[in-house]
Amino acid sequence: MTRPPYTLVIDPGEQHIAVSVWGGETLAALELLRLAHTRVGTSLGWVAMGLAKQVPLDPDTVVVEEMVYYVQGRKDTKQAEASKTEALLRLAFISGFCAGYARPGQVVTYPAREWKGQVPKEVTKRRVESILTPAERTVYNAALVQVGKLSHNLVDATGLGLYHFRRK
Repeated sequence: MTRPPYTLVIDPGEQHIAVSVWGGETLAALELLRLAHTRVGTSLGWVAMGLAKQVPLDPDTVVVEEMVYYVQGRKDTKQAEASKTEALLRLAFISGFCAGYARPGQVVTYPAREWKGQVPKEVTKRRVESILTPAERTVYNAALVQVGKLSHNLVDATGLGLYHFRRK
C-alpha cells in the first residue's frame, strides 16, 4: 500500500522550530517544537524527540528556510559580529539536522527574501491567511491558539509551504 505524498516545511529557530505538514499541497498539521536548551549539542536530542513524537518522518520533501546573514551597512563590533555568525551557524546546523533526521526524498531551501521579502510580521500573516482554504484555516487557527506570542513561527512555516507549492 502506498501512502499519499507529503512535505515537511521547517522554519528553524534557536529556541523553537515551526513545522508544517502538507498532504499533497494541502496544509494538514502545524506544530511548534520547543527546544529545552539553546546550546546546539543539548538541543539536538530535544529536536529529534520532538520530530519523532509530533511529526511523521520519511516525507517526500523537506522545505527549509535558507539561512542568510545580512551585513548591509552594519557597523557591529567584532564581538557582535562573531555572536551573529555563531547564531547563524547554530540555525544552519539545526536546519540540517532536522532535514536529515526526517529522511526525505529531497530537500529544498528558499531564503526569506525570496518567499516573503522584508515585510513586517503582520503583513506576512495577512498574506498567509488570505490564501488558506477554510479547512486549512481550521488547522492553522487551532495551532496559533496553542502558541500565543510565538505564532509568527507557525505563520512562517505555513507561508513557506504556500510559497513552495506556488500558492500565492
